[in-house]
Amino acid sequence: MHFSGCDLYLDHFVWDQIIGLLDNGALIQAEIDRRKEASRNTDPRRQRSETLRREQARLGNNVARLITAYQEGLVSLAQLRQRMPELNKKSQAVESELQSLETSAVDQARYLQLAESLDGFRHLTREADVVGRLPLPPQGISLLETQAACLSH
Repeated sequence: MHFSGCDLYLDHFVWDQIIGLLDNGALIQAEIDRRKEASRNTDPRRQRSETLRREQARLGNNVARLITAYQEGLVSLAQLRQRMPELNKKSQAVESELQSLETSAVDQARYLQLAESLDGFRHLTREADVVGRLPLPPQGISLLETQAACLSH
């Protein structure tokens, strides 16, 4: 692939803009802090998780009461066999949803860690003085070529 002077200028211009954004640590940190705060305060997963944990406890109490009622002769074996599968099914559904929420929370935490590591990346690029040596990814080159072609017409 051959790059024209326009391509190289555009490449340099784009990287200057990217590095300029990366150099604005206050802007990056403000956005990270804003997202963390929003995640803590309005995370519907946390609220749903609390509701599911209460439901899980309620179902566990229902199972325990049903078994106690059977042991005391208040419920027949047929009634126990009829009610237990439904309670177990509900309990498994709650447990499955809790696991899904926990996985989602882990994914969110990883995202926030990645966002925090962006500041470290910014410092590394400055310290290594690699601004002029950072290659543009192929999809970036393709996008720039498309944009340059559109601009020239």
